[in-house]
Amino acid sequence: MNPGYTLWVSGEEKDGVIQATNIVTRPTGQRPDGVSELRVLRVKGADIETERAGGDKVFVRTTADTVFENLETSPRPAEGSWLNIGFLFNPYRGLLKNWVGYHGVQRGVARMDWGVSWKLANGSR
Repeated sequence: MNPGYTLWVSGEEKDGVIQATNIVTRPTGQRPDGVSELRVLRVKGADIETERAGGDKVFVRTTADTVFENLETSPRPAEGSWLNIGFLFNPYRGLLKNWVGYHGVQRGVARMDWGVSWKLANGSR
């Protein structure tokens, strides 16, 4: 969830904070009723700072129960064996939670995403 991404967020809103039950990243089609459409400004820990189309800032708080849907990912192939690695990468309970980067500012070392400094050191942008 980089700055500028559009999100559809379901959940209860109180005092400018949405306790998210479901987040759809990079959604397509028409927004369902009761869902907030927000633009990501910054991600810090389990909180996502966003803004509405009118410019109002809204903080989205996630929990271990928040369901994330990324519509850009390909569906899992039917054949083959799959290993659940949530015990490593879960942003709340995983062994590598501080380095996953989905809910943090570390950029995702576990995904081999070393950030801007690595790209600049290699001469690419």
